Amino acid sequence: MKILKLEMESFLSYNKRTVIDFSPFYELDGNESPRLVLIHGRNGAGKSTILTALTVALYGPSGHADRFGRTKLEDYCSKLNNTSKTWRLAVELELGNNRYR
Repeated sequence: MKILKLEMESFLSYNKRTVIDFSPFYELDGNESPRLVLIHGRNGAGKSTILTALTVALYGPSGHADRFGRTKLEDYCSKLNNTSKTWRLAVELELGNNRYR
C-alpha cells in the first residue's frame, strides 16, 4: 500500500485545510532506491497529528481519549481549534493497480 495524499481540516492542531502530498516520494528514475519519508519538526509542530490522522482516516475514530477526559474525537478537535466546525480527513492511497480515496 502506498499512501499518496493526506488532507486534514480542523483536525487537532491543523485548523486550516492542509494537504500533504506523498506521491513524489514514490517517483523513481530507475537508478534510485525507494525513498524514506521522515516526519520532522519541533515539539508541538504536529508530527504525531499526521500519524493520528492517517490512523483515523484508515481505521476510524474509535477509542480516543484525551486530556479533557474520555470524549469523542469531534469534541476534542472543536475544543482544541476553538471552533464548532466538524473535522475532515481524506487519504488517497494505491493498492496494487487500484487507487482509493
